[in-house]
Amino acid sequence: MIFKNISKLLLLIPFFILSCKSLDLISKKEEKIINYNDTIEESSIIQLNSYLINDSVSKDSYGELKINKWNNNNYKKIKTFNSFGKSYIESNPILKIIVNNELIFVNHKKELIFYDLNKYKIVKKINLALSIKDKEIYPTSLANISDNYIMTLSNGSIFSFKLDGTIIWQREFNDILKTPIKIFDDNLIILLSNKIISLNYLDGNTNWEFISNNNGPINVLGGDIKILNHYIFFILPNKNFGMVDTIMGDLVNPNYQNLFKNNTATGSSNLIYSFNNILSYYDQNTFLTSIDVSNDIILLNREKIKNVKSSVYFNNSIITLNNDNTLKAYNIVNKNLFWEVDISEKIKKNTKIINISSYNKSIIIFFNNGLILEVNSKNGNIISDNNLKINNIISIQNANEYLLFDQINGKTTIVNK
Repeated sequence: MIFKNISKLLLLIPFFILSCKSLDLISKKEEKIINYNDTIEESSIIQLNSYLINDSVSKDSYGELKINKWNNNNYKKIKTFNSFGKSYIESNPILKIIVNNELIFVNHKKELIFYDLNKYKIVKKINLALSIKDKEIYPTSLANISDNYIMTLSNGSIFSFKLDGTIIWQREFNDILKTPIKIFDDNLIILLSNKIISLNYLDGNTNWEFISNNNGPINVLGGDIKILNHYIFFILPNKNFGMVDTIMGDLVNPNYQNLFKNNTATGSSNLIYSFNNILSYYDQNTFLTSIDVSNDIILLNREKIKNVKSSVYFNNSIITLNNDNTLKAYNIVNKNLFWEVDISEKIKKNTKIINISSYNKSIIIFFNNGLILEVNSKNGNIISDNNLKINNIISIQNANEYLLFDQINGKTTIVNK
């Protein structure tokens, strides 16, 4: 009798083992699906925008997207026009500056364009008296301080001019210049392939310059510049990271310098980010680095956030769109997860995040296909959505009561807020 019971038990053992293995496989399968090792953020929330009255007389391409009034259903396409005249393949969209309800910008032919926002049409073109006539050389950025306008060209030329077309000064650097001009303390900050330069905006004279050589490939879209307190942080097109102390006038070599040098792709963005005292860098949509600059502390050392196809920083967070079409919001201080939400039903395969803003307690997310999502800032739940059906958006700019959606084909679509 005992022998029979033992025999039955032995027969059950394989089934027990197989069942355990099956459960283990299910567990591993589930683990594979959620294998992000995310720690939930429990002690802080995403900080929202609070816009101050901006009486600045200068403008460059680095301004944040401001939403001063919001009703998702009121966002409507008004007009699409050919602003640049050719595709933005190896350059960033040109800033458009509003003067007396006219958009002021330059096209690829180096013409100064005046676009009337009441009539929705180009009302004037001025051929600037430039010494450079080569059609292959095109504008790469525009900025202004008061009534002085500054334009950079792809060959390293920089011009200051008035709106009547008068050239005030010109500098020739004979180098690739793709990074948009940055204005800091009424000085112009310029990134060449291996050099950062500060110019006096009135006469174009050099205030200071620092060289950082590297034999690596050059990023075709240029580098990036961020200001934090009195420091200028930058990534050159040759991928070198640097920091300038504007009070001492010195190039600083911080102990975290090498953490910002890992992206070798020539066509990818090299965007650094600053918020309060935090400097952050998300390399190759995978490695997140954050530095407490005031205390010189490395908070995150190339921590992995995997399976991301696009991302945008927003205040103390980085919001990612993952390959499984999940939106996730991470704290850039500790990589903890604020929230996540599945938006598979709202987007298509090649959809990417382009820009993010906020209004009241909502976060407003803009995508490259014209989709606008309003989500709850505390849990990510979708409040409203609106698809403007604008294809291949690469940047969004403020323009009084309008938003300007720049597309990769060189066109701009005006959207009423």
